[in-house]
Amino acid sequence: MTVAFNVVGQTSDTDTTSAPGDASDWGGLCITYRSTARTALQLGLGDKVDYDMEYGNPYVTLPVTNKDTSLQFKWSDFKQPTWLSIRALLISGEKAAKQLVSVQFRMQDRVGAYDFNICAIGPYNGGCPERCSEIVSQRWLSHDSISISDIPDQPYTGDSICPEVVITDHHKFGSKNAEDRLVLGSDYTVKCENNVNVGTARMTIFANNKGYYGVAVKNFKIVVDEQHYGALTVYKDQYGPWAVIDGEYKDKDTVKVEKDIEVNSVRLDREFTPDAYSTIVLPFAISTNNIVGLSKVLAFNGVSQEQETSPKKVEMTELWSDNSGLKSFTLKANTPYIIQTSRADLTFKGSVTIVKTGNSNSSYVGPWEFRGMYSYKVWDEDDPERAVAYGFAAAEEGECKVGDFVKVGAGAYINPMRAYMIYSGDVPAPLKPAMIESLPETMDVVVVDESGEQTTVIGTLDTRTGVIRMSRDHRVFDLNGRNVKGKPEAKGAYYGKKTKF
Repeated sequence: MTVAFNVVGQTSDTDTTSAPGDASDWGGLCITYRSTARTALQLGLGDKVDYDMEYGNPYVTLPVTNKDTSLQFKWSDFKQPTWLSIRALLISGEKAAKQLVSVQFRMQDRVGAYDFNICAIGPYNGGCPERCSEIVSQRWLSHDSISISDIPDQPYTGDSICPEVVITDHHKFGSKNAEDRLVLGSDYTVKCENNVNVGTARMTIFANNKGYYGVAVKNFKIVVDEQHYGALTVYKDQYGPWAVIDGEYKDKDTVKVEKDIEVNSVRLDREFTPDAYSTIVLPFAISTNNIVGLSKVLAFNGVSQEQETSPKKVEMTELWSDNSGLKSFTLKANTPYIIQTSRADLTFKGSVTIVKTGNSNSSYVGPWEFRGMYSYKVWDEDDPERAVAYGFAAAEEGECKVGDFVKVGAGAYINPMRAYMIYSGDVPAPLKPAMIESLPETMDVVVVDESGEQTTVIGTLDTRTGVIRMSRDHRVFDLNGRNVKGKPEAKGAYYGKKTKF
């Protein structure tokens, strides 16, 4: 006859197979018992391993005794029997302890009536009592009176993680206290394994055999670490850090990075309209060689007026295009641009450094500011910017079409990682209404070449309706507004008449 005590218990709620545990830290076993039959204390290693050993498990012999007896055995004391065949799996007591499934009390004698009592089994030098009568309020960790709380998911740190576990004794055996929380060190110790990388980690709980006995196992998860900076989230696991930018983020907290962060990759979750223009500002520098889907990069060059009676124009300077002679251009961190995309998304290749965010993400030209945004903004009814701010529409929404440069009204909003234009010049309060009123109904949005002599109209800004009517043929104009088929011959004649506003 065999009485077995599982060290860990079943593998899971759905898998009733007994799970192994590493009990090598115990050093061995102690036992308090009495038995009038010939008895052995043996190490169970599970059905498959026991079969491979031809059921010749490592064991020690217990003396026959009719009185309470307390004994201790080191793992090295457990030996396999000598009758095994050459095909049997050989395993030492020390090795068996590392994969221990159960401790077995095996009685084998002639047919008859025998008396036995197993009072306690525990680790070597674990305090098994001398007599069974000394066991009054001891608990096994597997008993119904003991509850072990689930361990919350732990974020990846790159270091070993062995979190706190709450073990409660609900005293179903009539203690005066309603419940009691076990104390780490005095009541139990823990050992954690597979506890560095993202995945399932294992905690083995060892009772200290001073009122509590046995071993329990609790699994917990190590999950990807997430650091949130508004629309920017930086993730990290054993393969390194990466970042994701939510281009449609609508919470009010801003992207605020206190120190530089190196990441292996960045993904921008934002939908663009192919062949249309959009605004963008990024918290990292990146070369156009490492951006897939980008066809043109423009910089804000201010608002100009050729003559006092001429219409004002919003100027952009082309910094790079995919069909220009310039092989590459590096977009600076925290700097707003207007870009043209060739498809509905942008893909960033390679690693980047997300830089510490500063107080300004803007480009200034005279009294005009091209302001990059790292937070979601809504212009309320009483927002002082409403009369002087213009937003650029990169996607169709309602009556606003692709390419619209919209003068903001109550309820207008802008998502992070975009930019808008605003008049930020100092104007005395009495003159401010007149200045606002003087803003033109329409302004051409033009791209100026390096010489300043030739412009390409990409759209017309209606300051009243906020609409930019995109030029479909990208016609070329001089700065006096004349349509030309090639470069003007009188170099510099047109640039000299232009006045920045």
